[in-house]
Amino acid sequence: MKKAHQDTRRQRVRKPYKEPKEPREKNIILRVNEDEYKTIQDNAKAAGMGISEFLRTTGQGMIPTANRKDHQDLTELIKVAAGLASLGNLLKMALNRDEGWREQSKINTISEIYDKITTTREQLTEKIKAL
Repeated sequence: MKKAHQDTRRQRVRKPYKEPKEPREKNIILRVNEDEYKTIQDNAKAAGMGISEFLRTTGQGMIPTANRKDHQDLTELIKVAAGLASLGNLLKMALNRDEGWREQSKINTISEIYDKITTTREQLTEKIKAL
């Protein structure tokens, strides 16, 4: 028996309508060709905006902020960096409680693990700052 085909495309989630501070009573008619329209549409979508909002924003000299997906990705990276910091701290605490780890071979292995955690966390932090 065949399984029913499921539509896996993501549906666009619209923001709730928010009344502007001043009513918008002026219209701007803008003629563009197909390529220009596609470029504007793609840029608006990448910024997480509709075309009108994108053109209002850029037309007033503002640069659209990163899109929602970028913001979600950045939030996840910050959580991973925090998790790595916690992992390093837990490793330190465990070592302070347990006396059995003091053999030289275990010390070297544990030091390598801790160094990798620290280095990865620092690299991740630098990447986050660069965004």
